[in-house]
Amino acid sequence: MNGSLSEGSMDIICNTMKELKVLALVKMEGLDSSTLGVLKNLRTLCLDFSNVDGLPNDVIGGLENLEILSFRGCYSLRELPREIRRLKQLRLLDTTNCECLWVIPHGIFSSLCRLEELYMLNSFDRWELATGGEDKRMASISEVMSLSDHLKVLAIEIPNVIHLLPNDIVLKSRTIRFDIYMETHLSSRSIPYLVSCAFENKLDIGKSDARELMESQAVRLLLKESEDLRLESVSHLYVLTDLDQEGFQHLKDLELWYCPHTEYLANETSGTQQTLFPLVQTVKVQGLPKLKEICPNDQLLDSFLTNLRFLDLSYCRVVTYAFSLSVARNLIKLQNLVIRGCDQLEEIVSKQRRELEKAADMIAFHKLTNLELWSLDSFVGFFQAKKPYSNQEVTTPKDEHQSEEIFDKAIFPSKCISWLQSLEEGFQNLRYLEMIRCFDLEYVFLHLIAKKLLNLQERKKLEINIQKDSTTHDFSTSPTRSSNWCPAACRCTPCLRANAHRCIEILPRPINLEVTPTNLEDSNDNDNLENLVVSDCASFELIFQVKGTSHEESSHSIEVFNKLRFLRLYKLPSLMRVWETGTSQLMITGGSFGNLKSLHVVWCDHLKYLFSSSIAKLLASIEDIEVEGCNQIEEIVAAEEETDEIITLPKLNSIKLESLPNLKYFCGEAYSLKLPSLALLRVNNVQNFRIFAPKLIDTHPLPQVYIMSDQLAEVDQQAEWMGDLNATVRNIYDTSDFEYFLMHAGAGQEFEEG
Repeated sequence: MNGSLSEGSMDIICNTMKELKVLALVKMEGLDSSTLGVLKNLRTLCLDFSNVDGLPNDVIGGLENLEILSFRGCYSLRELPREIRRLKQLRLLDTTNCECLWVIPHGIFSSLCRLEELYMLNSFDRWELATGGEDKRMASISEVMSLSDHLKVLAIEIPNVIHLLPNDIVLKSRTIRFDIYMETHLSSRSIPYLVSCAFENKLDIGKSDARELMESQAVRLLLKESEDLRLESVSHLYVLTDLDQEGFQHLKDLELWYCPHTEYLANETSGTQQTLFPLVQTVKVQGLPKLKEICPNDQLLDSFLTNLRFLDLSYCRVVTYAFSLSVARNLIKLQNLVIRGCDQLEEIVSKQRRELEKAADMIAFHKLTNLELWSLDSFVGFFQAKKPYSNQEVTTPKDEHQSEEIFDKAIFPSKCISWLQSLEEGFQNLRYLEMIRCFDLEYVFLHLIAKKLLNLQERKKLEINIQKDSTTHDFSTSPTRSSNWCPAACRCTPCLRANAHRCIEILPRPINLEVTPTNLEDSNDNDNLENLVVSDCASFELIFQVKGTSHEESSHSIEVFNKLRFLRLYKLPSLMRVWETGTSQLMITGGSFGNLKSLHVVWCDHLKYLFSSSIAKLLASIEDIEVEGCNQIEEIVAAEEETDEIITLPKLNSIKLESLPNLKYFCGEAYSLKLPSLALLRVNNVQNFRIFAPKLIDTHPLPQVYIMSDQLAEVDQQAEWMGDLNATVRNIYDTSDFEYFLMHAGAGQEFEEG
């Protein structure tokens, strides 16, 4: 029953149903429990979330056949009835989330000789070790542990006081499941409402000294049997395996939070007779200021961390790489890798300055599906690889002298092909790539490596804020790969010079024959990218390169990004082109970008047009275009040559143009424009936009045109339709309609402020 009962209803229920065996009174207010004692055959009594204030002791004690008693969420329960000690048949007692339960008299637990399941998280935590009169003492942990020969489930919270745990603690039942929190304040932790014996052995220790933990036999026993271990603010813990010399044989999930002295999970002093962490599947490491690496020992057994599925390495300020070769070779089941806020991290896998490429050094991440890299100021790639020179460039002795410092700074350097075992297999399952504020990266990956990432479905975010300083750049010169070298004879990479500005691309121009775009000619079925967001990248000048250089002109054409549906470009102050234009041969076929439906470009101040006429022909599925805050943009579709050709965007139905002070028209006089599906045009602060397109020959019969409110008025104002789209746009700014709208909006603002 749920809610409340009318007066006398409980008496009727109890007196007419004396053979009742199960009774659940949930969320009951003003519970009249005086007649519950007549239910002598009751086996289960559930009073969850009910007001049990004033519950008589003798009522509960009279239910001698009771096997299950639950007070879960009874916030008014302050003292556990002393008469519960009479319930010799009780097998389950639950006081979870009874936050005001302050008193449990000594002797209750030791009297429950058949108790199998005890749930007490986020409730009583005033365990006592004191001596004195029994009537004045609280329950103790020793009393609870005396039940361990028949106890199957134990979920309790104790203060972080080691001496409360008896040294002679023995978990007599090998099948016992425990969930023990040893923290000062558990209220900050989330306690599930539904807890059952299905959970794994969990031990949560906070604000402790590792030296005391290692001296406690009880803690060592719990650590040994733990399957889910969380350590927070544990001081003087230098190597995790110091807590269990047997190597945590049962552990599956590990979390380390803010442990100030931890340097390794394991090292050369760890026992090697047994495999370390053989069952661990999840590792979350956060805020370890002295963590150097996972393990520095190259002599570990091959099964070390072989079951690891998920690794989260966050805010470990001095770690320089995630895995050594010996560890990385074992990560054959790794599926999710998240690395955030590690200021000194340069690479994910370290070859430790070795250039050997023997079979023993080859690794692969066959199962990796999710890769997230956030705020890695020093990150230069999956591993540090020497930057390959173009075959058209001459290598000088000075180049060789500086080669040790010239690295290919990409998430997957070109050398991954030779070092990572069979890259098309090693990363074939990578589906999600998220990168935010990785300052030292020059680009994401080369064309040849992009081809290998067969299942990449979504780059959630590419927020690679690479430029560390505010520099000026002469945009009158076209950026080229050769111009990125230092003008001095040393040819050092610009990233090593504080004030260097370089062209940054998601898919960079190929610089030698090994990575020419012709290598992508068989990739049309393998490009699964659907959503691309690029934001807050100070140095990005180009998003897509679709034109080849003169030496690449051939009959080869490829189909790329044929599944891309959504493209979002935000706050790219250096962006000059979305798609590269030029006079050389187009390298992509008509199916490229053919599924792009939505294109949003916001606050890209150096962009002068959105796409060229040749790109417009590819956008057969575009439905939505939004351009906002691009101060230099003059037209949406740019002409590449004078012609009477017709450009058609057959599915474009919505256009938003806002805060574009230099926009003159959507498409110039070079082409005739057909927009047969255009149904909505919204404009704001585009004063020079006096005509939509000089040669607009086909639109929706009656599109709606709105002057947006600019947050001054509550609703947008619909412009008067003047018979065609060009006349309607001209009328917005050439008549009093726009002045009237501004006056009306200003009046509305004054009224709101008043």
